[in-house]
Amino acid sequence: MPAAIASVVASLVASLVASVFTSVGSTTIAADPPGDAPATAAPVILPAVPPEVTPEPAPSAAPSQTAQERVDAFLDEIERTGARFESLAGDIAVETVDTFADSQEFRSGRVVVEGKGSARRIALVVDRITIDGRTTKAIDHYLFADGWYSRLDHRNRSFTRRRLAAEGAEPDALESVGDQFPLPIGVRKKDILARFEVSEAELPADVPLLATLAGVTGLRLVPRAETAAADKTAAIEVFYDRATIVPVGVVVRSKVAKPEWAKWTAARVAKPAANEPLSDADRALLVVPTKAPEGWAIVDE
Repeated sequence: MPAAIASVVASLVASLVASVFTSVGSTTIAADPPGDAPATAAPVILPAVPPEVTPEPAPSAAPSQTAQERVDAFLDEIERTGARFESLAGDIAVETVDTFADSQEFRSGRVVVEGKGSARRIALVVDRITIDGRTTKAIDHYLFADGWYSRLDHRNRSFTRRRLAAEGAEPDALESVGDQFPLPIGVRKKDILARFEVSEAELPADVPLLATLAGVTGLRLVPRAETAAADKTAAIEVFYDRATIVPVGVVVRSKVAKPEWAKWTAARVAKPAANEPLSDADRALLVVPTKAPEGWAIVDE
């Protein structure tokens, strides 16, 4: 091959080699131009396009509970918690309002509950009474224990003792304490439903004593027509502390002749201590003599 032709061929080969690029992975590497061959422009690298992904359908939301389902679940929780109940102690305020009679009564004191089943004892001690704005310091001591109801009225120096249930019988958690209000602790779901129509309850705006409760769940109990409570009681609203599931507020609404009238008794437990060891002072409230103190009158209520 003539030298001139060989020179031209060599030049063409060098130019072709300089234009070759080697791709490694996602990075393109250009071969270095040999000798004095002209540099080539850097290639344009396009970003990789990810494959199209079809989004997963959103999981369907779990159906929310109905009001009745929430009530049933909470009644179950009350029964479970009641089976483990040991004690409750706290300050108590009791208010009674009768708009027809235009009267208002406010009492304060201490409530103590201890034990399970037939061994349960309930003490209510009222030490201050305000009636229509006039305050009196007086001790009224109620005790429910061993099937007996006892009352020590220190102001009138009178003593009451009455058997409520057979010896060894379990006390009725739905009965009123001192004919005032119930403290439904340890009550069974079937017993509540047998005697009441049960629904959810909001905090009662018309009862200032309970309107500021917080962290509670409320139930409204309407006595069934065939029960004794239906004669006088329109409804009972009970508010349970959500942390301990013990009642900290209750209002008993009496039946009235006209809708514009109202008659109710409400109770609120402040600083409740649930399932904690009782102090000596609280434990002493659970003891009442079996007979009248000397010089006291015996009253048959």
